[in-house]
Amino acid sequence: MSAQRVAAFDGDYATAMVIAQQRYARYEDAFALHSYLEFLFAGGLSQQAWPAFMANAYQPKTPDFWFAALVGKRVEGIDDRSVGEWLASDAVRSVDAAGEAPALHLGMAYFLMDRAPFDGLPALLARVEGEPVNRVGAGGYSLLRPELDGKAFVPVARSEFQHEKRYGKEDERVPSQYVLFAPAYFALRKGDYANAVDAFARLANFYAIEGDRWDPGMSMALPYFAFAAAKSGDALNLRAFLESLPDPQWGQATEANAMFERHLALAYFNGLAHDADKAMRQLEAARRVMPLATGTRSLNGYQYAETCIWLFDETKDPRYRDLALEWARSNQLMEPTMAWAYALEAAYGDAKDRNHVRAVALALYLDRNSNWLGKVPKGDVERARAWLARNNPFRVGKATPANAI
Repeated sequence: MSAQRVAAFDGDYATAMVIAQQRYARYEDAFALHSYLEFLFAGGLSQQAWPAFMANAYQPKTPDFWFAALVGKRVEGIDDRSVGEWLASDAVRSVDAAGEAPALHLGMAYFLMDRAPFDGLPALLARVEGEPVNRVGAGGYSLLRPELDGKAFVPVARSEFQHEKRYGKEDERVPSQYVLFAPAYFALRKGDYANAVDAFARLANFYAIEGDRWDPGMSMALPYFAFAAAKSGDALNLRAFLESLPDPQWGQATEANAMFERHLALAYFNGLAHDADKAMRQLEAARRVMPLATGTRSLNGYQYAETCIWLFDETKDPRYRDLALEWARSNQLMEPTMAWAYALEAAYGDAKDRNHVRAVALALYLDRNSNWLGKVPKGDVERARAWLARNNPFRVGKATPANAI
């Protein structure tokens, strides 16, 4: 891993790709496969990358494995509706390795990360999921999901938020957390904060948005719920609920996800109340507990930057922007194929900085449909195209053998 990381830090992505390939061939390391596929896609070798991706999609992998497909679709410049059709295709939506529903998770992340609001997201995720399989248990209190063999049900954690008002009819079918998240998120992005709060409350009625000891992705909705609540008066007292929660005591890695998202949520409450000092402390605390080994690393890294930028957009306090830029530049080294880090620098960095054109160019190459990239003046984009034609660091001289994995 260290040799691969050094090569990537040096901008030698062809060497980093070869090392990742060798690591996977020798150790069958899922993280190595994930990195190798991302470098293949970024190198313009999608004809090799897609068969390798689909051949491994049915095997249990780290959830980050599916982010290789995000890189692939964005490098190819596929429009959002076509990405939705791909996700909803039988070959993709039917993949359910280890019960992870990876197409649903990727669909949520794809349209959340550096995208304009997509009005088709709620219907798309419902289509990807198909008929809901989770159901309300006896007495209307518990929520159950089927085991992989479909012969038994296991309980799903439900939130303690407004638990006294919890509802659900016995045997009622309940969509997944991703499907319930989609309309809430879309309302938020359109500025309809009151309806967003109502939709997030429905999500919280069935799923543990404050964190679940088994599912590290449950709490990712929490910052968005907090933003909508803070913008609409917090009538449901979400902030008080969050501040009353004890630190998790589960002794599992997933507790980092719960604390990370909680700090981001409280950063929104403090920042939007113009208490920037407290908001910055929450952002620093989130950075300290950011999870690295629960399969949500790529999404968490983006959410951290997004929180800083949304607070900057709302308050114009430059401390948020500067923190976002510092984090984005770090991510360009840690995850060089993820376009959002370059796009954030391109949109919010100093246009006079010597690395500005490079940031615009790599954002353009890795994700021409980036929402943040749309903020960049057309003249800068044209200069970036010229730079890219001469300096693209991702393009490799020759293809890696197709039978490498």
